[in-house]
Amino acid sequence: MDIVLILHFTAGELAIKEYTSLDISRRENEIHVNITNDKGNFAFNSLYDKILELLGDDESFKIEIKQEAGGATFTDIAADYHLNNAAEVLHFGKVIRVQSEQETE
Repeated sequence: MDIVLILHFTAGELAIKEYTSLDISRRENEIHVNITNDKGNFAFNSLYDKILELLGDDESFKIEIKQEAGGATFTDIAADYHLNNAAEVLHFGKVIRVQSEQETE
């Protein structure tokens, strides 16, 4: 079984099973997941639109990374879409929370 990404939103969930490559980078509480599509069919552009639709007014969602042997779940995730000459890239990463001076006082 391949690695499956399951995105959990308040409005539902979305499973991503088809991609060209997957790259996961984790350092302490920071997580970055990049998946690529090099088929030239703009499938990830449509997928990103679906993510935005399911996200609604929420700022973040939960991502579950599943493989037959186990998995991991991360919260406070945001998504970005990138297109370059070689492929479409969907990036998932932790939302960075910036505290204002008023919150720190």
